[in-house]
Amino acid sequence: IRTRAKPQEVSGQLLELARAAFLSHLRAYPTKEKAVRHIFSAKALHLGHVARSFALKEPPKKLGTNSSQSAANQEDDSRKR
Repeated sequence: IRTRAKPQEVSGQLLELARAAFLSHLRAYPTKEKAVRHIFSAKALHLGHVARSFALKEPPKKLGTNSSQSAANQEDDSRKR
């Protein structure tokens, strides 16, 4: 049986996917080959522009904080088990 997801649920799921993709992109960006690092400089990235390219309205600092907190909470939960 297929059920339709509520728009709020879909929106929330898409936001989480966009956040994960944004953070993944930021982690992967500086791992370019040495020959092209001067072209793809991680220091030259404007994080606000990158976030907008993932349709995120929140500032990048908030995204990192939320994901760091959730990662810390997951670690605490795994230690308690």
